Amino acid sequence: MHLLKNETLATPSQSKKNDWLEQEIANLIPPSVNIPLTDTKATIMVVDLGLGGLSVMAALTQRLQDIPLCDRARIIFLNLEFDTAINYENSSTQIEIVQQFDRDLVAISSQYQPHLLLIACNTLSVLYRQTQFIHNPLFPVVDIINMGVKTIARHLDKFPQQNVLIFGTSITTNSRLYSQHLESYGSDRIIEQNCPFLAESIERNYASQETEEILESCIVQALNQLESTNKSIAISLNCTHYGYIIDKFRSHFANRGYPNIKILNPNAKMSDFLFSGKNLSRHLKTEVQVEVLSKIPISSSLAKLLEPISRKTVRAFFNYNLSKLT
Repeated sequence: MHLLKNETLATPSQSKKNDWLEQEIANLIPPSVNIPLTDTKATIMVVDLGLGGLSVMAALTQRLQDIPLCDRARIIFLNLEFDTAINYENSSTQIEIVQQFDRDLVAISSQYQPHLLLIACNTLSVLYRQTQFIHNPLFPVVDIINMGVKTIARHLDKFPQQNVLIFGTSITTNSRLYSQHLESYGSDRIIEQNCPFLAESIERNYASQETEEILESCIVQALNQLESTNKSIAISLNCTHYGYIIDKFRSHFANRGYPNIKILNPNAKMSDFLFSGKNLSRHLKTEVQVEVLSKIPISSSLAKLLEPISRKTVRAFFNYNLSKLT
């Protein structure tokens, strides 16, 4: 596999030696870094600007129940969206989000003391790189762009003749982070397509006509970027919301002459790095506690899509609490 650019994760130095979590994320951070963790209990937070990251939490929760890593795990999903009317296309708004995210990360450290934080949002992962927190983090942070890049890179290694159409929010695609990380594969093989308001529409009603129309428009624009319609392509869903409508992506592409298109979805794979290594057999069972918090009131039809993955996550969603980050 090609080496990915800037594939490092800064974390603070700690005096206490770690156990299994340090082992499992050694491929993402310098091995000399110590992460504060006991062998019996772990607190893992999953954050997003919206509810797309619930699918990451659901996959992690189910895997912890199937593959024990510690005696007890507290998994907390936190929706950091603070205003449903916010315009993410506005540059001044993005600065406001970065500043708020900085404050939130410090508050998370003091209130929850997580052993690990997963940024299950491509948009927030882009903005995280602009925070002050990233230069001196108080706990380990893993963002989904790392897994998204790896997923695409592995596919391009396996299928060197294919192009990949990357679908994401405007902030994600305008950052060009995916193209930059994957430039060694050839800039002509990576096509990034922004999908304004698709995530918001999915969250309101994934089955709506509005969602269908926005998706169709995005796919048409993406295909128009191809030099030839005869090219072999795969698509990558690089907004966690898009995984909820993976069947719609498949159907729309089939209608346009791509009936067996490969769809890359990093959501369920984001926590893969935790479930590898020699420490997997050290515990017979992990008792998983799941919580859902949100800065704003939430109500969504998305919960039923998570039912086949993790009922525990669905129950936590319906019993969510408003966040009191200070």
